[in-house]
Amino acid sequence: MTSDVPIPLARPEEEVEQIIQTASKDSANVYFTGHAEQRMKERGLFDTDVFRVLRYGSIPKRPKFSKEHQDWTYVMELRLKSGITLGVVVAMEPLPTDVVVVTVMSVVQI
Repeated sequence: MTSDVPIPLARPEEEVEQIIQTASKDSANVYFTGHAEQRMKERGLFDTDVFRVLRYGSIPKRPKFSKEHQDWTYVMELRLKSGITLGVVVAMEPLPTDVVVVTVMSVVQI
Protein backbone atom coordinates (compact mmCIF):
# COMPACT_ATOMS: atom_id res chain seq x y z
CA MET A 1 0.00 0.00 0.00
CA THR A 2 1.40 3.41 -0.97
CA SER A 3 0.80 6.50 1.09
CA ASP A 4 -0.30 9.58 -0.75
CA VAL A 5 1.79 12.24 0.91
CA PRO A 6 0.78 15.67 -0.39
CA ILE A 7 3.44 17.51 -2.34
CA PRO A 8 4.31 20.82 -0.69
CA LEU A 9 3.79 23.90 -2.82
CA ALA A 10 6.82 25.23 -4.64
CA ARG A 11 8.01 28.69 -3.78
CA PRO A 12 7.85 31.25 -6.61
CA GLU A 13 11.02 31.34 -8.71
CA GLU A 14 11.65 35.03 -7.92
CA GLU A 15 11.51 34.33 -4.18
CA VAL A 16 13.89 31.37 -4.48
CA GLU A 17 16.31 33.45 -6.58
CA GLN A 18 16.47 36.01 -3.77
CA ILE A 19 16.94 33.31 -1.12
CA ILE A 20 19.75 31.63 -3.08
CA GLN A 21 21.48 34.89 -4.02
CA THR A 22 21.42 36.10 -0.41
CA ALA A 23 22.39 32.78 1.20
CA SER A 24 25.26 32.15 -1.23
CA LYS A 25 26.99 35.39 -0.25
CA ASP A 26 28.31 33.34 2.68
CA SER A 27 29.93 30.14 1.40
CA ALA A 28 29.17 28.45 4.74
CA ASN A 29 25.50 28.31 3.62
CA VAL A 30 26.30 26.33 0.46
CA TYR A 31 26.76 22.56 0.42
CA PHE A 32 27.92 20.50 -2.57
CA THR A 33 26.74 16.92 -2.99
CA GLY A 34 29.30 14.34 -4.02
CA HIS A 35 27.54 14.17 -7.39
CA ALA A 36 27.93 17.94 -7.90
CA GLU A 37 31.62 17.81 -6.99
CA GLN A 38 32.17 14.94 -9.44
CA ARG A 39 30.39 16.80 -12.28
CA MET A 40 32.39 19.96 -11.56
CA LYS A 41 35.63 17.98 -11.77
CA GLU A 42 34.56 16.28 -15.03
CA ARG A 43 33.61 19.64 -16.57
CA GLY A 44 36.65 21.58 -15.36
CA LEU A 45 34.56 23.91 -13.19
CA PHE A 46 35.52 25.54 -9.91
CA ASP A 47 33.61 26.60 -6.81
CA THR A 48 33.99 30.20 -7.98
CA ASP A 49 32.05 29.37 -11.17
CA VAL A 50 29.21 27.89 -9.16
CA PHE A 51 29.15 30.77 -6.66
CA ARG A 52 28.99 33.27 -9.54
CA VAL A 53 25.88 31.49 -10.87
CA LEU A 54 24.28 31.28 -7.42
CA ARG A 55 24.93 34.95 -6.67
CA TYR A 56 24.07 36.50 -10.05
CA GLY A 57 22.02 33.92 -11.94
CA SER A 58 18.31 33.56 -12.49
CA ILE A 59 15.76 30.76 -12.52
CA PRO A 60 14.20 30.72 -16.01
CA LYS A 61 12.27 27.44 -15.66
CA ARG A 62 9.67 25.93 -13.36
CA PRO A 63 11.01 23.81 -10.48
CA LYS A 64 10.73 20.03 -10.31
CA PHE A 65 9.66 18.03 -7.28
CA SER A 66 11.68 14.96 -6.28
CA LYS A 67 9.46 12.34 -4.68
CA GLU A 68 12.57 10.39 -3.71
CA HIS A 69 14.10 13.29 -1.77
CA GLN A 70 10.85 15.11 -0.95
CA ASP A 71 12.19 18.48 -2.09
CA TRP A 72 12.01 20.96 -4.95
CA THR A 73 14.90 21.52 -7.33
CA TYR A 74 15.49 24.78 -9.15
CA VAL A 75 18.03 25.49 -11.90
CA MET A 76 19.94 28.75 -11.54
CA GLU A 77 21.45 29.80 -14.87
CA LEU A 78 24.03 32.37 -15.88
CA ARG A 79 25.89 33.02 -19.14
CA LEU A 80 29.61 33.14 -18.35
CA LYS A 81 32.29 35.23 -20.09
CA SER A 82 33.41 32.06 -21.87
CA GLY A 83 30.07 32.06 -23.71
CA ILE A 84 28.58 28.97 -22.10
CA THR A 85 25.47 29.12 -19.97
CA LEU A 86 26.08 27.27 -16.73
CA GLY A 87 23.19 25.67 -14.86
CA VAL A 88 23.38 24.89 -11.17
CA VAL A 89 20.68 22.58 -9.82
CA VAL A 90 19.78 23.52 -6.26
CA ALA A 91 17.58 21.54 -3.86
CA MET A 92 15.20 23.58 -1.74
CA GLU A 93 13.16 22.22 1.13
CA PRO A 94 9.90 23.87 2.18
CA LEU A 95 11.76 25.95 4.79
CA PRO A 96 15.27 26.37 3.37
CA THR A 97 18.13 27.38 5.58
CA ASP A 98 20.94 26.22 3.32
CA VAL A 99 21.66 25.95 -0.40
CA VAL A 100 22.37 22.38 -1.56
CA VAL A 101 24.07 22.13 -4.97
CA VAL A 102 22.85 18.88 -6.51
CA THR A 103 24.63 19.06 -9.88
CA VAL A 104 26.24 21.43 -12.36
CA MET A 105 25.71 21.41 -16.12
CA SER A 106 26.09 23.46 -19.25
CA VAL A 107 22.75 24.57 -20.65
CA VAL A 108 22.02 24.34 -24.36
CA GLN A 109 20.22 27.45 -25.60
CA ILE A 110 17.43 26.65 -28.08
